[in-house]
Amino acid sequence: MDTNKKLNPQKIKDILMTTAKPFPAGRCTSDLKGLCGAGIVDAYAAVKAVQAL
Repeated sequence: MDTNKKLNPQKIKDILMTTAKPFPAGRCTSDLKGLCGAGIVDAYAAVKAVQAL
C-alpha cells in the first residue's frame, strides 16, 4: 500500500520499464526492434523496486 504517496502513474510506468527483462532473440530484436516496448514485465523486480522506495 502506498501510504506515503510515493507512487503515481508515471512512477509506476518508469518502474515497470526499468525492471523489464529484455525480449529474447526474435522479431522484437530484429525487424520489429523499437516497436515492441521495453521488454517483458518482471513482476518480482518491479515489486522489489517499489519496496525500496
